Amino acid sequence: MNIFKKKFSLFFVFLIFFLFIVNPLTIQAQTTPQDPLYKDTLIKLVQDILSLFQPSRPGGNPSPGDIHNPDGTNVSGTPNYPGLTESPNITIGPIPPVNASKLTKILYWTTVINDKLIASNIVWPPWWYFHKMTNPPSNGGYTGIAGTATSTSNLYWCTFLVIDAFNLSGLRGLTTAHSAVVNMVPFFMTTPGYSFIPYSVAFSTYSPPKYRVTTNLERKQSLDKVQPGCAAFFQTSPGRHISNGNHVAILKSKNLINYNGFIETYDANNTKKILRYPVLNGNILNTPFVTDSLIGFGCPS
Repeated sequence: MNIFKKKFSLFFVFLIFFLFIVNPLTIQAQTTPQDPLYKDTLIKLVQDILSLFQPSRPGGNPSPGDIHNPDGTNVSGTPNYPGLTESPNITIGPIPPVNASKLTKILYWTTVINDKLIASNIVWPPWWYFHKMTNPPSNGGYTGIAGTATSTSNLYWCTFLVIDAFNLSGLRGLTTAHSAVVNMVPFFMTTPGYSFIPYSVAFSTYSPPKYRVTTNLERKQSLDKVQPGCAAFFQTSPGRHISNGNHVAILKSKNLINYNGFIETYDANNTKKILRYPVLNGNILNTPFVTDSLIGFGCPS
C-alpha cells in the first residue's frame, strides 16, 4: 500500500509539473474556441483545467493615436484611485432611466457576437484571447467589424463589441473613432439618447478628469439603475488612457439580493468570453487592473 501511495504521489507531482510547463497559469479558456490552432487536444485539456483557477486577462484597447501590446501582467496591490481630485460635496445627481426595450436588442446581438468570437494566440502568445472575428454579424443595414487577429492592427478589440452590439440594435453614433475606451466614455456622457451611470467614481469633468470616489450608498443606487445590456467601463486611472489598463464589456446579468451576489459580463479581447464579478454590500470585487476599476456604465436612455 505504501509503495502504491509513493508511486501515486510521484505521478501527481509529475502531472502538476507537466501542466505548468505546457501551459503557464496566465492562460485562460472560457469556452471551446473555433481556431484550428487551438485544437491540440492535450493543450486544450490543460488550458481548460487551469482556467478554473485563474482570473481573466483583459487585452486592453487601442490608444487614441497608437496601439500597444499587452505586457502580460496586471497591476496588483494598487489601492483605490490616487486621491480625491474634487471636494467631497459632489453628488452623482439624478440617474437617468435606461431603456429596457433597447437593452433587450443589445443583449441579443451581444450573444450573437459572443458566439462568433474566436480565440487566437498569434498576436500575444502564449495567451489565448477572444479577439478574432472572421464572420461578423449583419442586420442588413449594418455589418459588424472584422478582425483576422494576425497583428495588433486587425484585432477585434473590446470596444468593438460595444460598437457592434449597439449599432446592430439600431442605436447609431458609436464608430471606430471610439475604439479607445477613453474616447467611448464621454460619448455616453454627452450624446443625446445615451447616459452614463457613475459607479466607483463621480466625475465633475471628464477632460481633464476631475472626480471623487463614490460612497457605498451611491454605488448601491447605481446598481439599482443599471441593467444587463449596458456597457461596463474599467479604467486604471479614471478619464485617462493607460496602456493595457482600460477595458469595456457588456453587462450580461445582475444577480443581487440586498446588494450581495454577482454580476456577469460579455467580453471581447479577453481570455474569457464571459466573466463573473462578486458583489459584497454593493461593492463590485475582483475588477481588473486595480481595485475599483469599474468606473461606471454606459446605457441607452
